[in-house]
Amino acid sequence: MNLREYQQKAVEWAKTSDGLIIAPAGSGKTWIAASIIKNYQNCGSGLRFGWLAPTRETCQQARTSLRVAGVPDEIVDVRCPHESVDFTKKDMLIVDEAKHSAAAGWRRIIESCNGLRYGFDATPWSDDPERNEILRKLFRDTQFEIRRDELAGVLAHATVFMNDATDL
Repeated sequence: MNLREYQQKAVEWAKTSDGLIIAPAGSGKTWIAASIIKNYQNCGSGLRFGWLAPTRETCQQARTSLRVAGVPDEIVDVRCPHESVDFTKKDMLIVDEAKHSAAAGWRRIIESCNGLRYGFDATPWSDDPERNEILRKLFRDTQFEIRRDELAGVLAHATVFMNDATDL
């Protein structure tokens, strides 16, 4: 697996702790998460993994990254949040877009996993201190941050245009 230096640092950190991984948009958070699972898969057989993602598209992105990383489909349960999702039998949980974790439904799903929990987000914190405290507790008050300046020009420079057209 080809990881950039800052991604490898995150994977190495994940070998010693679980928690929240904060990294800029476009830094490869999904690839880091897949690499963490691949690392644990290589450490021992029989581990069970869960992955919570907010949309079908982000679930598909997770599945694609896992396949590219060489992780068999059957050992990772990739799911969108729904009342039927239960990760009690998982040894590790990846939470994509962890900022949503404070919501009651997400929180119930995350708390169902008694194993390792890794949350991923570019912008996890809000102006609501209570919400931030819930997020910290869910991810064991531990975090690893990749700062934008660590990306060393990896992200493409772009201009973003916002269109407010109402005619679909």
